[in-house]
Amino acid sequence: MVKSVFDIKQSLILYTVIVISFYFTSIAFFKAFDINGIPLTHVLTLFLPGILVTIMDKKDIREVYMLRKPAASRYIYIGLGMWLVVLIISGIYSVFAVKILPEEAELLEAFDYLFSNMSLTYQLLVIAVIPAIIEELLFRGLFLSSFLEHFKPCKAMVWTSLMFASMHFSLLKLFPTFMLGMVFAYTVYKTKSILPAIALHFINNGFSVVGTYFLLNTELDTGYIYSVDLLAVIITASVSLVFIKTGQKSRGEYGQN
Repeated sequence: MVKSVFDIKQSLILYTVIVISFYFTSIAFFKAFDINGIPLTHVLTLFLPGILVTIMDKKDIREVYMLRKPAASRYIYIGLGMWLVVLIISGIYSVFAVKILPEEAELLEAFDYLFSNMSLTYQLLVIAVIPAIIEELLFRGLFLSSFLEHFKPCKAMVWTSLMFASMHFSLLKLFPTFMLGMVFAYTVYKTKSILPAIALHFINNGFSVVGTYFLLNTELDTGYIYSVDLLAVIITASVSLVFIKTGQKSRGEYGQN
């Protein structure tokens, strides 16, 4: 009988193949197509291999990718609150990390500069929409469903978050990306659905895109960027937490879950 999800060995082999192909194709496609190579790399190396293997192995796509209606909707709000906390921690971490890893910080700034010539809509599509869908389907869908089948939830979330963070090939982003992966994985585990994680991933990347877009179009010196970004994070987090608290109170009044 064919199992509905992949076993650990299959997942690790697939992960190894994907990471290697992602690394080399991302370089090749960026040289060939510039910024347009990024979404192409995501589709060809992060999306297609998993889908093809799932179909070839005759597995249930809905089970592998957790394509279900979210259960226990309160965990969507909890996930949003956790994301805000991680966002603040990541902002503080970045202020100090850039001093330890200045070369990586310069690379990230150069990458942001390349995108500064693109429209905000295109940036949101390439950095927020496409990665949110494809990366979540792979890491919180295919890999997490596999690890949850064979490990305890905490272990499954930690391992898949490490896999997610490692794939970004950045020491500067390793810790923040791992923490985000844990938030997304926890939300998927509790809601039994990939959809809330896709939404959170989009919100996270979209916040970064919009913040960077406006920062790069101001007269601020580079030295102020991270301080202003951190201040924006704290203000946005405070306002959002008030919204979440209000939303929870409203659901309580109407007896909703």
